[in-house]
Amino acid sequence: MNSDRERIKSLQALRAMAFLGIFFAHANFFISWSALGVSVFYVLSGFLMMNTRQNQEWKPSAGNSLKFAIGKIKRLYPLHIVTMVFAVILSLAVMLWHGEGIKSYLELAGEIVLHILLLQTWVPHASVSVSLNGVAWYLSAAAFLYFVFPYAASWIRRKRNSFLVFLCVAILGMEILSCIPFIYFLGENSFVYIWFMYFFPVFRLGDFVIGCCFGKVYGERAAGAESGLSGGLSLKYSAMELAATALTVGVLLWMKHGSHTGIVLTAFCNWTTLYIPLAVVWTYLFTVNRGVITYFLNNRLLVGLGNISGYIFLIHYVVILYVNNMLNFLDMELSDGWRAAAAVLELGASIISALIYMAIEKRVRKTLSKGKGIT
Repeated sequence: MNSDRERIKSLQALRAMAFLGIFFAHANFFISWSALGVSVFYVLSGFLMMNTRQNQEWKPSAGNSLKFAIGKIKRLYPLHIVTMVFAVILSLAVMLWHGEGIKSYLELAGEIVLHILLLQTWVPHASVSVSLNGVAWYLSAAAFLYFVFPYAASWIRRKRNSFLVFLCVAILGMEILSCIPFIYFLGENSFVYIWFMYFFPVFRLGDFVIGCCFGKVYGERAAGAESGLSGGLSLKYSAMELAATALTVGVLLWMKHGSHTGIVLTAFCNWTTLYIPLAVVWTYLFTVNRGVITYFLNNRLLVGLGNISGYIFLIHYVVILYVNNMLNFLDMELSDGWRAAAAVLELGASIISALIYMAIEKRVRKTLSKGKGIT
């Protein structure tokens, strides 16, 4: 069985870029690509899990799937609980300051239970999905995707590549069509619709399954000659990366500033579907790693950031929450320049916190392993 450590190095740089796009959005930076970053995370996860397990025989069952999912999330779950505790402390402080009633405390207790069980994204309301440490919704949805993976992998590896391409196109189409009833009956700004097309784990199967399909196709047809581990810079791939950059910027600007009138166009412009093909393109380009953009971004700083991005991801939102609440308490509003400076400090604090947590985690694991050895 291949280990998750067998990752293509350049994809860690892509992981770092995805995280930065999400972080910039949460820090109110002047530029961000949060929705694309989330799709990159899910597509990349499916791609790597399928690509590194091409020859593994799967015997799907509820027990095996649960064991696999627990194995995938157990590394980050303790940090999830730690960050949740810090978010709860902040929530209690704010509630006491505003003199909230018993109902608010009962709602907080319910949110805590949901977060412990990683069930918050199954509640059909966006505000519940992003309660407490808001970004933990990703881990909640990922737990479901990891549970599904043995079933999906067993089925995908038996299908022809041409069928998988058709399947990916069909998934994108079904996502758009499924959004139409929500927009028609609830409106595009409904918390229930926002939950459905962005947080709902079943909807996020689209990103993940397409990533798995791409991992299978790439593993069979392109792994050898186009591997990022061989070959130098290529004019062909540099041109492809420049085109992908222009397309990405165009989509981001259109999604942010374009006019989305009509139910069908609004459904087409949900927060997920358009970003999945872009995530696949960038996963491919970073895997090949032969263009000038990926060559420039595949540096030690971004690769190192990508290596610890899972920890920083769970920590950064709580750091930003504390900073924002402190600013509100002091009745301070930052200008654009100071907001950018604050974002840099928040990123630095998140990285330092992640490194400290990792050092403590390593010491605890070492101590526990010694204890087991003695007994």
